[in-house]
Amino acid sequence: MRTRQDVVVVDPDRFLAAAREAFLELYPEIPEADVAEHVRDVPDAVFALLERYGRLAAHSPNPLLERPGPPPPVRADGLSPAGRVQRPDVAGGLRLLPS
Repeated sequence: MRTRQDVVVVDPDRFLAAAREAFLELYPEIPEADVAEHVRDVPDAVFALLERYGRLAAHSPNPLLERPGPPPPVRADGLSPAGRVQRPDVAGGLRLLPS
């Protein structure tokens, strides 16, 4: 099964803060003051969140109900989920395209 998750970063500062928290959970031995050096920008944040949660919008209560648009006020990660596509991949070469 291949999954593509689309998200929009609507608040980069909140997104970076959420990624730095995730990074700190993964590497508690790194001093909190040094975490900003490891998660400096959006690409660093993407990798930190994927490594910690396995997906970007990990805090979405129900991924099947993700909708585009501004994030609900309770989302602290600065993301707006913009859809998800899942398709079986029996041949190993399926490209994920919108339905």
